[in-house]
Amino acid sequence: PSLAAEQEISPSWLRWHPELPVLYSTGETWDGSPSTLSSYALAPAGPPALALTGRVSTGGGSGCHFSLHPRLGHLAVANHGLPQNAPPNCPATSGSVGVVALDAEGTATSLVDVKIHPLESDARLRAHPGRTDWTTHAHSANWSPSGKWLFVCEKGIDRVLVYAFDEGLGTVAKHSESFVTIGGGARHLALHPSGKFLYVNEEAGGVVWGFNFDETSGLLTPFEIEHGVRWRA
Repeated sequence: PSLAAEQEISPSWLRWHPELPVLYSTGETWDGSPSTLSSYALAPAGPPALALTGRVSTGGGSGCHFSLHPRLGHLAVANHGLPQNAPPNCPATSGSVGVVALDAEGTATSLVDVKIHPLESDARLRAHPGRTDWTTHAHSANWSPSGKWLFVCEKGIDRVLVYAFDEGLGTVAKHSESFVTIGGGARHLALHPSGKFLYVNEEAGGVVWGFNFDETSGLLTPFEIEHGVRWRA
């Protein structure tokens, strides 16, 4: 192994640009300050080396996952946020999703939108014995193959959120949501190449959910749960 680059804020997720020699990395903070998204250019020759080309805020704390939009002009970052017992006055406690713009060279240029996830408002769900921390925690953000929709696993409120994406503005708006297991900790998801099916794993208990996805309506409908029991509000 050899050192390609140093990043002063802990790198937590890496992904290559699919067409350019550009690497992206989140810088995951745990002190309440906003995380960062960095773009690096790979040296064309010689030992592997990365040159920093851009670094922007992700709009929230503990940026833990991101994915590139199919047309490569934006990427979406899941900000985990901090736990309920975080130090006081932390500005980035809640989970959120941020949208970062990329230029033609793949450089991260600006944070164009951020949506902070509200805490659970239903008193019945807050009192559910399966949950001890109702702080929101976005854990992954993935685009639909069409690029029209963005899916976010929200393990703090046990939902998969669907956002509609305005590609011209680079903004997202919450469109729909679907419950998963209370206390299950929805973590990552995978999309079927057809865009018609979506699979979600939970970090507490090993449950995997299967959903049908309607590209026209933007709605998720669960069709299969492996090793778990579906819970419905």
